[in-house]
Amino acid sequence: MQAADIMTKPVISVSSEMTVQDLARLLLEKQISGVPVIDEDGMLQGIVSEGDLVRRTETDTAVSGSWWLDFFASSATRQDRFVKSHGRRVGDVMTRNPLTIAPDTSLADVATILQKNSIKRLPVVVDGVVVGIVSRANLLRGLIAAEPPAARASTDDRALREAIEKAIADADITTSGAYLNIVVHDGVALIFGSVNSDQEEQAILVAAESVTGVVAVENKLGRVPVWAYGY
Repeated sequence: MQAADIMTKPVISVSSEMTVQDLARLLLEKQISGVPVIDEDGMLQGIVSEGDLVRRTETDTAVSGSWWLDFFASSATRQDRFVKSHGRRVGDVMTRNPLTIAPDTSLADVATILQKNSIKRLPVVVDGVVVGIVSRANLLRGLIAAEPPAARASTDDRALREAIEKAIADADITTSGAYLNIVVHDGVALIFGSVNSDQEEQAILVAAESVTGVVAVENKLGRVPVWAYGY
């Protein structure tokens, strides 16, 4: 399996002009821990995660300017620390020039890069444009999908995945807040993510099952939490 087989797409992404408060709301609503930052052409500018919002003046969690910390820190480090804790826009707090992978990167290489660099996600990029994202969770989903079953039909899993995604999109059955990640292995589709209702969940499963070549559909869907919408 390669990155293209397990990556999440379309990618939830943000602009460098988004405020850090709106970013925090998005991460909570979508139940994710980080997103790529792109420009209007879809070109990757950076990556931002919940870790970039931990030390903030608004929550009194910013690193204090104690003399011993300043003594050992370079001026660049102090300046970066200040921007991270006081910056109001995503562009102020994001990590620039993040590590990226190609769609044909093997899962072994993905795992090595994540572990070696102690990071949680990798944007999948083609000619500078973000086409997907692979996280540790995606690797775990790939592991589940690769579990050997009793009998599965042989098929082109990548094409089958694209057909399922198209069937769901064409049916126009997902609502705002729904978040899907589909992994296909040997014709079996595992559908992860969050949806808003039982009806939406059933419609998604029916759309997936209707695709020719699908051996089985395994439901791994959860619910978008009510508090994500501020009710």
